[in-house]
Amino acid sequence: MVNFVGFYNFAGSGTDVIIGNGSKTIPSFSEVINNDPKTFFSGQFTNLSRELVHINMKGVSGQTQTMHKHDIRPYESINVINIPLGSIDIIIESTNRIGWHGMGALWQVQDEDEYAVFASKSSITESGSV
Repeated sequence: MVNFVGFYNFAGSGTDVIIGNGSKTIPSFSEVINNDPKTFFSGQFTNLSRELVHINMKGVSGQTQTMHKHDIRPYESINVINIPLGSIDIIIESTNRIGWHGMGALWQVQDEDEYAVFASKSSITESGSV
């Protein structure tokens, strides 16, 4: 059985303004999304600014390694489907303010078979800006 855990809204509201700290390595904003390795995230993150932004998506259960590093161009989105996503770091190399949007849903699997089904249908894709 698969259980719906709930909706995810970036920074509690879905859309927020982040002020960059000017660092290439230290996140300007970090958020924990989930701590359960049996919970999968499906959603989207969107750069609402005219500035290049970097993100690090990390796994769950105290994993410190980065699952995926990605550059998000101006007005570009990254779509995440069925990933056991633990947290996200947003790195802004300037001290500018940028708009950022994120939303999704969390689904918890109960056993290894369900985990295998969800994991086999996972993906990370880009949606280019127009």
